[in-house]
Amino acid sequence: MIYEEVTSASRARRTLTGAARVLSALKIDGPLVVGLALIAVYGLIVLYSASGQNAGTIVRTLMRLILGTVAMLVLARVNPNFLRRTSPWLYAIGIVLLLVVAAIGHIGMGAQRWLDLGIIRFQPSELMKLAVPMMCAWCLQERPLPPSWLTLGLLSGMILVPVGLVAMQPDLGTAALIAIAGGLVIILAGLQVRVMAML
Repeated sequence: MIYEEVTSASRARRTLTGAARVLSALKIDGPLVVGLALIAVYGLIVLYSASGQNAGTIVRTLMRLILGTVAMLVLARVNPNFLRRTSPWLYAIGIVLLLVVAAIGHIGMGAQRWLDLGIIRFQPSELMKLAVPMMCAWCLQERPLPPSWLTLGLLSGMILVPVGLVAMQPDLGTAALIAIAGGLVIILAGLQVRVMAML
């Protein structure tokens, strides 16, 4: 009996060690993955209940979760230096696309926020959810922390321009998410409490 318990514990330890090695090789944070998985499972349960136990809705959502997981694994392999170099370009392209949307964008769900590319419709505001925090981080990398008032002014402009363009579509939910994404970068950069209180 004792031997079986020791053997089971040894197998479990080897399994956990192997899983940790895989996550390390993929450059994935184990606790983060576990947390995201728990949130995803909880979300699926709530969705299943709210949709009247519609299995089709769950399957579609699960497929999106799988695609998102694959995208996460791919992005985790990207060199951070590459992300740093491409941040200004990604931000600039996003701003240009938002201006194009304002001029000739396709109207859907009560807002002019889509670009019709023929095969698919693309929503540039989704790109800005990534581009804005990346651009804020790029701006902060060469400057002393916590950020000065001048840096805060520059960062505020970087955030408010895309937020304003998205809000005019109007898509206030996405605009708020972009503002929060950029604001969190500033807070994590060491923004002082008294400055936050003044803002």
